[in-house]
Amino acid sequence: MAYFIIQPNCTACNDCLQVCMNGAIVDLMDELRINPAWCAECGSCAAMCYENAIQFEGLDTEEDYFLRENTMDLTGQLLADLVY
Repeated sequence: MAYFIIQPNCTACNDCLQVCMNGAIVDLMDELRINPAWCAECGSCAAMCYENAIQFEGLDTEEDYFLRENTMDLTGQLLADLVY
């Protein structure tokens, strides 16, 4: 499990990019993505995000499930299609 960015909420301010110690957040053509393989799950990016665009991947609510089903990873593949 890792953090992910809710794209409609992200303003691409790059604050999260600056605080990520592992380089897990990358800018792909003006869209920020979190590489789950590099994410240490420290939460510094989520704490820095004033738009609440970064969430921990957890299926606690129906909204969380919808967001996971409609969020893509670094390669453009839907997270729901990935095998964990």
